[in-house]
Amino acid sequence: MDLLTWVHRGSPILLAVALLTGALCIGTLFAVSWLAGRARWMADAPEIARLALSLFARWTVPCFFVSAVSAVGWLETAHPERVHDPVVMAVAAATLFLVVVHFKVAARARRIAMTES
Repeated sequence: MDLLTWVHRGSPILLAVALLTGALCIGTLFAVSWLAGRARWMADAPEIARLALSLFARWTVPCFFVSAVSAVGWLETAHPERVHDPVVMAVAAATLFLVVVHFKVAARARRIAMTES
């Protein structure tokens, strides 16, 4: 089996890794956002915000990078006509939106963590 055949056979695995880590990334990002949003109303807001930042740093960011790298790897192994598919372009636009949401959620959690109540 040559390398090209192995890479094409491996592309479904890359796609599955991209989808699973993307779902985990979005789920943990939701949890970070929820914790940061509720922290303002709690007595120990800085501690809860630091917990949210820890979750963000340990799970959300690595999952995002693994998802992005595996998605790019899948696109590299995909057929050229699949790369220009409108669904792929929509997923790329959604990923850019997700990056913006990442930065906003992290900034919000950092702002709450820095306040001393």
